[in-house]
Amino acid sequence: MNLERANVWLYRVQQRLAITRNEAAALVALAALLLAGMVVQRVRSQPQAAPGAERAATDHRFQQGAARLRAAQKKAEQRAPAQEAERETSSLTASSKAKLDLNAASESQLERLPGVGPVLAGRIAAYRRAHGPFAEGDHLERVSGIGPKTMAQLAPLVSVSAPEAEDAPKAENAPKDAKAERAP
Repeated sequence: MNLERANVWLYRVQQRLAITRNEAAALVALAALLLAGMVVQRVRSQPQAAPGAERAATDHRFQQGAARLRAAQKKAEQRAPAQEAERETSSLTASSKAKLDLNAASESQLERLPGVGPVLAGRIAAYRRAHGPFAEGDHLERVSGIGPKTMAQLAPLVSVSAPEAEDAPKAENAPKDAKAERAP
């Protein structure tokens, strides 16, 4: 239906201007291009926002988020020394009065020693199980992973309780007195 109307309109233009069909089509095309150019010019001449204005709201939100992030980082930095101090008090230090007994300490207690992590604490416990209780604190250096530097650091923090006398003769197995043997 629209095509018929366009043809009728084109026919009327031809008759009034006394032009051929091709000339009329060219004239309509030029008119359409002229109209399109005017629309483009009108759109471009509209006042535009300042460069970056569309980002202003986003920039403001970004700045607010950055300020919150900086505040959170400052709080975390203020909490970090407090947490570090708490960790230091939970670990043993040379100034602490109570020394850690190597023969009675659990692996988790051994981990509290400076320079001793879970792996080294496990090695100390394994050495103690395999070789029996430590007779001296210096014997800790026999454990794989503990060298002279680590031993120097641990020496003031550890003690060794006297191992239970398993090898000592018991009263019933002790040799009888020589005098008691002579008596009838």
